[in-house]
Amino acid sequence: MQRESPTFWGLAGAIAAYVFWGVMPLYWHLMAAVDAVDILAHRIVWSFVFIVMLLLLQGRLSQTISRTRAVFSKPQRRTAALVTAASVFASANWLINILGVNTGRVVELGLGTFLTPLATVAIGILIFGERVSKIRAAALAVAAVGVAALVTGLDRFPTIALSVSATWAIYGALKKKVTLAPMESVALEHALMLPFALAWLCLSRAGAALDLFAAGFADGISYVLIGTGIVTAIPMILFSLAAQTAVECRFPEAAVLTAHASVHLAGVEAGNGEVRYYGRAHFSIVYEDADRRVCRAEKGVEFSAIAKDARVVPAC
Repeated sequence: MQRESPTFWGLAGAIAAYVFWGVMPLYWHLMAAVDAVDILAHRIVWSFVFIVMLLLLQGRLSQTISRTRAVFSKPQRRTAALVTAASVFASANWLINILGVNTGRVVELGLGTFLTPLATVAIGILIFGERVSKIRAAALAVAAVGVAALVTGLDRFPTIALSVSATWAIYGALKKKVTLAPMESVALEHALMLPFALAWLCLSRAGAALDLFAAGFADGISYVLIGTGIVTAIPMILFSLAAQTAVECRFPEAAVLTAHASVHLAGVEAGNGEVRYYGRAHFSIVYEDADRRVCRAEKGVEFSAIAKDARVVPAC
């Protein structure tokens, strides 16, 4: 696969995006004490700020504003509807992810990561009329059996897993039909979500969310909330690149069959108000190479860290 080809960059974008999302539960754990909807609102606001700053640095802000305004003209109303729907499903997916981490259901989120490629393939076949080769069908069948085994091992109905996979698969399907450049489409999605996020922060609970944010600089939590903009926007842009490139070239030389990233995190009281976090992150991808051979690449990383003035986080 040539590095100059759209296929290469689409595949690279997909892998990088999934790695970001796989380690993201580590970040949400830092905000366990913050209301989930408040985190979502901050995530939207600071992602929008980060994207605008990127566009300014690239000298593309005025061009992006012009192109996104044109989306709402009569000839492009279909694109406007697609981007609006995509923003709804993206925000729903973010909220489910935050709730899943902060309620100790990270395992279900990992299961949802397994389910998402299956849901995406189902949408591709049923809605877009795409065909699946025999070798890909076999790989998907193996993945489906593995997911079924994981589901039977849960002690509850996998509501989080099904919700997170369904919302993201639908988001990906909508993005396939959006003709805007990745940065432009992500910027427009966040612009559409921004008024609702600001309204929540300013008006909910008589503005308590803003008061908590102002007070949070003392213990650093507000800086973490600001950082949600970076950890949200980067994988969104990468995923937009991957989704749009996959449609343009249909991965003629290689295709990702499944991709998965998971993090197992625990916290142990270390004394003196310190908590030692430790765990293992695992990334894997199954893909079909140019000779139609199924290949697998994986990497496991162990980590540990100490946080001061922190509380114990239940093991996941």
